[in-house]
Amino acid sequence: MHYLNVIYLIVLLAVLEVSLSFDNAVVNAKVLTKMSPFWQQMFLWLGIFVAVFVVRLLVPVLLVSVSAQLSFLSTLRLALHNTAEFQHVLASNYALISAFGGGFLLMIFLSFLFTDEKRALWFGWLEQKCANKRSGMLPLIIAVIFAVIFFSVYAWIYKASIAVLIALVSGILLSHCLALINTKVNQLSSLVKAGIIGFLYLEVLDASFSFDGLFAALVMSNDIVIILLGLAIGAMFVRSLTLVMVKRNTLNNLPFLEHGAHYSIGYLALTMWLKNFIAIPEYITGTISVLLIVMAFIHSKSYVKQENKMVMV
Repeated sequence: MHYLNVIYLIVLLAVLEVSLSFDNAVVNAKVLTKMSPFWQQMFLWLGIFVAVFVVRLLVPVLLVSVSAQLSFLSTLRLALHNTAEFQHVLASNYALISAFGGGFLLMIFLSFLFTDEKRALWFGWLEQKCANKRSGMLPLIIAVIFAVIFFSVYAWIYKASIAVLIALVSGILLSHCLALINTKVNQLSSLVKAGIIGFLYLEVLDASFSFDGLFAALVMSNDIVIILLGLAIGAMFVRSLTLVMVKRNTLNNLPFLEHGAHYSIGYLALTMWLKNFIAIPEYITGTISVLLIVMAFIHSKSYVKQENKMVMV
C-alpha cells in the first residue's frame, strides 16, 4: 500500500474516532472533575494505553480466539496476516458485543434521566416527568423491559442464544453497579480512592463506547496496525479535549452539553441493538451524535445569555 494511502486512512480513522466519541468526552469530563490532577493525567496517559491496546486490540483478539477456538498467539497472527478472516470472525460476534455495549450504555442514559441531581431542563416535558418519578430501581426496570424486547426480537429472527442473553444481562448489571459506586465517589474522604474508582469507571465506560468505532474502522481498513494508529490518534485527541473541558469548567458554562451527550448515548445504545436487524451506516450514527451535542451547545449559549440578562435586570 502506498504511504500516502496509509496516511490518508490513518487520518480518516482518527476523524472517525473523534466524531463517534464527542459524547464520550462530555461524560468523561463530568467524572474527571471529581478526580485529582494526578488521576486526570493517569486518564490521559495510562488510559490511552488501555483504550488502544487493551480495548481495541486485546479484547477483539480474545473474542475471536474464544469463538474460533484458537490460541491467543494464533489469533494475533491471524489479525496481522489474514485480516479478512479476522474481520469475518469478529463481525460474526457482533450480537454479543452489541448486547453488552447496548445494555451498558442504555443504563447510563436512563440513570441520567432519573437522577435526583438538580439541573436545568433541556427537553422539559420529558425530563420533568422523569424527575417527578425518581427511583433508584426505575432505570434498571426500564432497561430490563427494553432488553426483553430486544432479546425476544433477536430470538424470533435468529434463534435464542444463551451467550447473547448473558452478555445483555451483564452489560445492564455492570452499568447499574458502576453507577451506584460512582455516586459514592464524592463521599470518599480520600481523593486517591475516588481517583481509583473514577479511573476504573472511565475505562469500562470507554470500552463500551469503543466497539462501535472499532467495527466502523474495520469497514474502512483490514490492516490492524493502521486501525490502531488511526484510533490511537483520535482517542488521544478526545482525551485531551476532555481535560480541556475539565480545566475550563465547560459543563457548568454550557449546562445542556451533558444532556446532549447522554441523549446521544441513548441513541447509540438503541442503534447498537438495531444493527443486528437492519443496516445503519456508521456515518449516520456519528453525524446524529455530533448534531445532538451541537444542538445542546447552541441551546446552552442561548440559555446562559438569558440567565445573564435576568441577573443584570
